[in-house]
Parts: sequence; structure tokens; C-alpha cells
Amino acid sequence: MPERNGATARRWDLGRLGLDGDERVVGLGCGRGAVLPGGRLRIADFRNAARYAEVLAALGAADVAIRRQGPPFWYGGPWFGTSMASPVKPR
Repeated sequence: MPERNGATARRWDLGRLGLDGDERVVGLGCGRGAVLPGGRLRIADFRNAARYAEVLAALGAADVAIRRQGPPFWYGGPWFGTSMASPVKPR
């Protein structure tokens, strides 16, 4: 689905791929390969966003940010909310 700036949004669900734990982290390398240089990968997760950010930074991603997604993405309260890791692929 094209966005206004010409970028393409893709939904890639690591859980539905049957990946668990460290396998999900390895799967990030595949997702990173699908992003064009200068593009931003966004990964939402309620448990592993910080780990994903660490791994992507180690793989050379730039401007890795983690953002809490707020009340619409809380599961029971703020202590169990979704965070989003959003690294940029270097040019």
C-alpha cells in the first residue's frame, strides 16, 4: 500500500512466521533487507522492542529509536504496553 511520500508499508508478523525468541531476532535481518537505503523499518512489540533495537543497531542501522505507543496499545495498563523500534537503513 503506497503512502503519500511514495514509500511502501508492509506488515510482517514474526509471530505468524512461527519464529520465537532468538529466532525473531535473526528474522530481523530479513526485514532489514526489504527496506531501501534511507528507509525506516518499524517494529511494534510488547516485549522485545528494546532487544530488536539493540540487534538492529549492531547490524549497522542508524537513528534507532524506541517509542511507547500509548493507551490504545496497552494490554491491561501502562506496565504492559506496546513499544515501537524504528531504525533507519543507512544510505
